[in-house]
Amino acid sequence: MPWQIKPHPELSVVETVYEGDLTARELAAAVAESVRVARGRGWKRLLSDCTRLEGGHGFGDLYQLAADLQGDAFVRSLREAVLAVPGSPGWANASFYETTCFNRGLLVRVFAGREPALEWLRQS
Repeated sequence: MPWQIKPHPELSVVETVYEGDLTARELAAAVAESVRVARGRGWKRLLSDCTRLEGGHGFGDLYQLAADLQGDAFVRSLREAVLAVPGSPGWANASFYETTCFNRGLLVRVFAGREPALEWLRQS
């Protein structure tokens, strides 16, 4: 499986680690499962590790994902930190997703490092 969910009870964070090529369908399934786990635990923080993500989906898929998420009141209450490698295709996708989510009222930020991402999540 190109994604794996890791709950972190000590941080109240649901981390999703993505690896390799991830189709639009797999991406949607991973996000749905991450939201389901967060909702079930009552947590409002997501960490999406895209540092080993190679591709498999594009801007159109990310745009549609944000559009699909926008209607969920619980999702609108979440903070999502996305980890990506600057200069990589994953960084471009993550930056596009951040902007698309912002335009839809979703709180998503892209980070190059884990610690700044966790610090930002702790602010909620």
